[in-house]
Amino acid sequence: MAFRSLDSAPQEQVLAHARSTGYAEGYATGIRAAEQAARAQREAVQLQAAQAQARQAEEQAQALAALRAAGRAVAALAVPPAQESAAALTAAAVELAEAIIGQVLRDEQFAARAAMERAAKLSGTEPVCTVRLNPQDLQLLGRKTLPGSGIELRADAALSAGDAVAELEHGFLDARISTALRRAKDALCGGAP
Repeated sequence: MAFRSLDSAPQEQVLAHARSTGYAEGYATGIRAAEQAARAQREAVQLQAAQAQARQAEEQAQALAALRAAGRAVAALAVPPAQESAAALTAAAVELAEAIIGQVLRDEQFAARAAMERAAKLSGTEPVCTVRLNPQDLQLLGRKTLPGSGIELRADAALSAGDAVAELEHGFLDARISTALRRAKDALCGGAP
């Protein structure tokens, strides 16, 4: 007559192996699900960013078109206005430009990026060493150098949001909005830029 062993060790080993196998499979399934969710979230964020950038570009194009239309309207006047009328038209054109630019600059991320790019493009033949920006703009950009160029970006509390100054080896270029508007006003009034 044969007796069965009462030792439960093999049965416990089988249960322990089953538990560890189940845990490993569950863990792997969870990791795959998390990776898939993260990938979907990344794609959604990238799509939203691309859509926002397209909207900003469209708004900027509309603002520039309105500014050009205002300039053409002023230039199309056949009868030379009296000095007062010219000053009033100039003031109105500058106010319109300021309103349009103000509307475009409400998007802080766009304003910061535009200031950085505007300063970098102004240099002409002399290379830009540093671009100074409003500290909040610099923080919005989240970088310390100009992409693709290595040009240093530096905070300057004296600058307003959307403004920039490009430092050159022998001087600087002023890319502030107020300076650009003043140059436009001087040009409209027939003064020196």
